[in-house]
Amino acid sequence: MRISLVRHPSFAFNDYELWRYTYRGGRDFVNRYLVQFSQREDTDAFADRKAMSYCAAFAKVAINKLKNAFTGRMSEIKRIGGSDSYQTCCQGKEGGVDLYGSSMNTFLAQQVLPELMTMGKVGIYVDRPPINDPLLANNRGNKPYLYTYAAEDICSWNIGYSEGEYIFYSVLLHDQVVTTENGLPSGTVERYRQMWLAPDGVHVQMWSPNHDAHGDDVEDFKVGQEIVLPLKRIPFIVPGLIESLLVDVADYQIGLTNIASSDLMFVLRANFPFYVEQFDPSAEATFQRMAQPVGGTGTALEGKTGSASKDIPVGVHQGRRVPKGVLMPEFIAPQTEPLIASMKKQEQMKAEIFELIDIAASNSVGMHASAESKAMDNQGLEGGMTNIGNELQWADQEIAKVWAMYEAAEPATVIYPTKYSLKTDEQRQKEAENLDGLKTSVSSITYAKCIQKRLAHTLLDESETPETLQKIENEIDSAEYTASTPEDIAKDLEGGLVSAVTASKARGYNGEKEVPIAQREHAERLAVIAESQAAASAARGVPDGSPVQGDPAKDEKTLSQSKAIKPATKTTRGPNK
Repeated sequence: MRISLVRHPSFAFNDYELWRYTYRGGRDFVNRYLVQFSQREDTDAFADRKAMSYCAAFAKVAINKLKNAFTGRMSEIKRIGGSDSYQTCCQGKEGGVDLYGSSMNTFLAQQVLPELMTMGKVGIYVDRPPINDPLLANNRGNKPYLYTYAAEDICSWNIGYSEGEYIFYSVLLHDQVVTTENGLPSGTVERYRQMWLAPDGVHVQMWSPNHDAHGDDVEDFKVGQEIVLPLKRIPFIVPGLIESLLVDVADYQIGLTNIASSDLMFVLRANFPFYVEQFDPSAEATFQRMAQPVGGTGTALEGKTGSASKDIPVGVHQGRRVPKGVLMPEFIAPQTEPLIASMKKQEQMKAEIFELIDIAASNSVGMHASAESKAMDNQGLEGGMTNIGNELQWADQEIAKVWAMYEAAEPATVIYPTKYSLKTDEQRQKEAENLDGLKTSVSSITYAKCIQKRLAHTLLDESETPETLQKIENEIDSAEYTASTPEDIAKDLEGGLVSAVTASKARGYNGEKEVPIAQREHAERLAVIAESQAAASAARGVPDGSPVQGDPAKDEKTLSQSKAIKPATKTTRGPNK
């Protein structure tokens, strides 16, 4: 059998083309899925409608919303260890991980994650140019790099269990090789890459499809010689979900696009008032008999009268005579209720597309989810979004393993965030304010501490490590008092409800140490204030309370009347003396 015709049994059970066009959107989606209304429009009318129709690409918006949630957390990914070339390329230096200057985060966010969510899986090939010199020092620039295979190009595969993990024993991939003419790309040709694992390494054979072959006894053409890679596993990684997030959404977008197209045509061509006027059929019949020529002939006037057209020119610059007693002609606007109902249905379908994407994401399960990760999900992680993140982490770690295998080095350790959320900073802040108001709604210290933990996770889950959050929880559990605002603590202390030591501890200070020092310093400040106030009291006529000898009040009056300190300008009390 021809190798180019081999397909895995599960290949036919996926709507890859539908999902691809749904996410791509644009004119390709319209041309493929816009339906002709055969009962009410001909081919020309359908062609006109298709030319002005648009794609209601809300599925792409919903998918990109999820993608951005992951991308925003990728700065927290840690890749520890590995070879120098791995670390350098992961940062986007020296050609990056794809020889186009992409960092590992950029490569995963732009090429892997959208394919994973829309198509349900994506292939990642870790390649490396041939080594031309046995000395590693002479192959420093000869480092691994990555590129992806779409789900449609992963034709067939065989997976087996080896050394504690599932790996590919064989795989068949479809390639598009760019051809050149005069040094410029001019087209593509099909190639098939067959790989299988053997004791001496990974064997690779390229094939060219024989499109003129007939019968099972004819094979495709081999391209080049079979090569052997000195690897212990096929350098191909396929992260995947149980199903695409577009399984239930693709048909929604088709229906929504067709409804929007129909409404657009109605607005452009049929949403205009039309002219009507009443007439008397009997009077019109009498008029026609009078205008009929005698003997088949008649005058020019009679001919014109008999063949008068019933078409009436109308418009803002046209007039119309109306006999007395006859109802006035009028313009009637088309009914808008069907259009309004259709627009409401479109809004409903739009909202349901976003809802279905969120439901699909929350129910998504990665094909490589471990029992440990599932147990963690049950402990409150972000469900399906965390599963997608775990699947991406698995792929990232597998890339590190294959990269290290090429360079005979130890693989890096990849650590991803444990939670993902679509909430904005404003939404988290509002939720935190609501939680803060619930701390005193139940007279229970345990309840208040649980609310404080939820408050900490709401505000810090997106930015802090699990170790930091656990430390915060431990501090909340060990705290003797529940948190209160400084104003509340000051009121309780002033009202005599708590001691100074307790208030100090509630504010986070060491009460036993700080309160005596603070009280001593406070007493010293009071003494200084009292001394100052005593001097001021003597100045106001209480000499017994003043430590200063003499008559301060008299001295103050004398000083105020001194000409040396009087202003040179006039005052509201009259001229200066």
